[in-house]
Amino acid sequence: MAKKSLVLGICLMVCGFSVMAQAGNDPRFRYDNTLIKTINQDWSIDLYSEFDTDRDKAHDLNAIDQELTGVYSGMARWLDLGAGIGYWDAKGNGYWEGTTFPMGFATFKKTILGLEFSDRNRFEAEVPEHGEEGLVYRNALTIATAKKWTRFDIQPFVTNEIFYNFLEKYASDNQAFIGFNFKITNNIGASLSFMMDSSHYRQVNNADHWKKTPMAILSTTVSF
Repeated sequence: MAKKSLVLGICLMVCGFSVMAQAGNDPRFRYDNTLIKTINQDWSIDLYSEFDTDRDKAHDLNAIDQELTGVYSGMARWLDLGAGIGYWDAKGNGYWEGTTFPMGFATFKKTILGLEFSDRNRFEAEVPEHGEEGLVYRNALTIATAKKWTRFDIQPFVTNEIFYNFLEKYASDNQAFIGFNFKITNNIGASLSFMMDSSHYRQVNNADHWKKTPMAILSTTVSF
């Protein structure tokens, strides 16, 4: 029964990917990797690297994100606290423009009825090289199965992340993910997912417009 349920879940995700891919134009691709250095049972250091392709040219690199954070898990089993700094370099109008952002977050965790809930609340103060971005709040809610299948620990999940820009005073982005985690070795994990990125634009006449862009994502995690 468990294997049948797993196969059905993967089939549903594949169908979902197909539907989402047809919902927008200009598909993009992302690869990201997280290096996790465990200091002790309470502390770890994470180095996150992300590489995104262009909205219009899927084979061209469009953005690079680097984040270094320290994570503390010793306060409670249901809470992770973290802080760090990141650097986002994105290409626009033919040139690259960087943004530095100190950040802090609190992630609340709970398992209910066989599902793992994780709610990350993150604030980042973005300081671009040109212009002003200000404070951004990001809320990422992830729901995953508590049970994992096969020797690869396959674990389906869904995530929705909302970005709120305090300077502009509106939600600037919404990213919805569907995918599954799996284990490669005891120290290396990975996930395959599909994300629909909805970016908010305020036009000259103050009308709101959302641009939807599908993205296929491969993520890896290395612990040591």
